[in-house]
Amino acid sequence: MTELTAADLAVIIPTRQRWDILGLTLSSLSRQSVPGSETVVVVDGTDQDVPPLEASSVLVKRRAGPAAARNAGARATQRPVVMFIGDDTIPAPDLVERHLAAHRRHPEREAAVVGFVGWHDSVAENRINAWLEWSGTQSWYASLASDREQEVSHWHFYTSNVSVKREFLFECGGFDEDFPFAAFEDLECAIRLCNLGLRLFYEPSATCQHLHDYDWPGLERRFASMALSERLMVEKHPGVDPGCLNRMKAATAGPALPLERFVGTFPTRLRTVDRLVRHEANRHYNRRLSPTYTAAWDRAEELCELRRYLGDRYDSARLVYGSPHAGTPTGDGGTPDGMKPDEDHLYDLSREALAGGTDQAHSLLLGHLPPRSKVLDYACGIGTEGLRLAAAGFSVQFADKPGLPLSYLKWRLAERGRALPVYELGFDSLPVDMDAAVCLDAFGSERHPVEILRQLAELAPMVAVGVNSQSPDLVTELEALAAAGNAGRLVARHELPDGTILLVYRRTSDERQLAK
Repeated sequence: MTELTAADLAVIIPTRQRWDILGLTLSSLSRQSVPGSETVVVVDGTDQDVPPLEASSVLVKRRAGPAAARNAGARATQRPVVMFIGDDTIPAPDLVERHLAAHRRHPEREAAVVGFVGWHDSVAENRINAWLEWSGTQSWYASLASDREQEVSHWHFYTSNVSVKREFLFECGGFDEDFPFAAFEDLECAIRLCNLGLRLFYEPSATCQHLHDYDWPGLERRFASMALSERLMVEKHPGVDPGCLNRMKAATAGPALPLERFVGTFPTRLRTVDRLVRHEANRHYNRRLSPTYTAAWDRAEELCELRRYLGDRYDSARLVYGSPHAGTPTGDGGTPDGMKPDEDHLYDLSREALAGGTDQAHSLLLGHLPPRSKVLDYACGIGTEGLRLAAAGFSVQFADKPGLPLSYLKWRLAERGRALPVYELGFDSLPVDMDAAVCLDAFGSERHPVEILRQLAELAPMVAVGVNSQSPDLVTELEALAAAGNAGRLVARHELPDGTILLVYRRTSDERQLAK
């Protein structure tokens, strides 16, 4: 491989709905100092209108995330060296030339090359972007030599600017498509490459400019995806230290001063002051991000458990993006009565839980439930709400129709070592000594919600139900039950940002006896 030319290299770019920035990246690739490389753009999702692109080939695939897109791009080429960049990392005119030169120096199959990625001039002054760089949160280039090539740890395998021998990549299995986001999927691949003997060489003259202008909501979304990915990384590689999670926890251990605007403002003679300011500013950023990160980390258990339960049948794209099952036609897959097959329903319920669909309702519910009370989670699905209540110290029992979601719940309880009762609706009698009955996830989809509310009111003195605000007639009818005394008093009505209305009813023991 010592005679490598541009005709031996393919550039793989996964993309999703960033056509203008991608156009700049492709334009720069078309003007490289050495012509002849192949450019493969992989569009992540068939739901996009793809404009004409300046690329050798364009693949459009079901949405599954950048790991799956990179694998598809690498499979689509026969060139011996594949380079991965982002759709928003604009290459320098000599990027391909620099990577090829490094591979000529290191023709071994296990040799890979990583280049430098700095911020594009137009976003370099963004304070969030600057923090991601100087803190080492996004990359650790500051710890590397800037004037010469050097061999570096596999933890520098950044797919915003890295090249590797194609056969070696697939020898380790390629990128793990269980990772749905652009976070940790490159480092996880690097671990498996390292086990095969990876030698990674940093070439600082092979440069790209990252054109991504972060704002705070975008940063929170980024860190939520990082939390899920880091949790999955630790699940797959238990020996890996969850460094990001540990930083978040450490940042909440004490106060942190908001000194971000002072970073880099001190003269050289005050380096000690600048270091202290950076330390506090970094802790302040992590402290602000910690609630988002830790909440997403906890929700990631939904992904990890479903993956363990389904085994080889698990499909990350189906869970995270609702993508059709690989190899099957699109469509609702409905049965004659309009209900989804069990496995589709299992994925839907898990996706909602992973996204934190009932987080706000859960927080409000905790304010209404008596401490350590006995709670029935009715129409529990996969049991997410009931499991959270159990973890909070409540005595929880579950009830739902038989099917795969309920079987999964029983498996989850066994996996967590919790011996909690599970009732199959239509087969088992429900308990009558509960303190509360809740139905947050599926109440509006029940065929006879009014009758179910009456039934729950007979089982427990407090009932909480979540109803979709897009069903106003149902909401009105349920509220009228309180006025008629058929479900107790309506003591709370919470309208949530996701369109759910949480209704909370209470009745005294005398009222319950009278109703019976």
